[in-house]
Amino acid sequence: MKKVFKKVCITNDVGGTEYLPEGRYEVEIEEEWDDYETGIHYKGKLVRKTAINRARKAGTTGYKLEHYASRYGSESEIAKSAAKAAKEFDPATVYASEFDEIK
Repeated sequence: MKKVFKKVCITNDVGGTEYLPEGRYEVEIEEEWDDYETGIHYKGKLVRKTAINRARKAGTTGYKLEHYASRYGSESEIAKSAAKAAKEFDPATVYASEFDEIK
């Protein structure tokens, strides 16, 4: 199922959250869940290449994994978490809320 949202967010290349600029994002929904306090949330894949490129640009932080290793130690949880995020970085995967859906 596809839905269109005005706002979506991604997990960046070091594990943080990045919100993409407000726009029109077509998303192929993969998962949805209802949080009784904050409503329905979605996880899915961006459909359009231009949106994926925008997400890639927003989600590429420029931080190097060596930064985390030298500052916190290569065996620290933050260094391991950043390495995992870098390996799994997928700018097409987005998260959205029912309140940002364009109907």
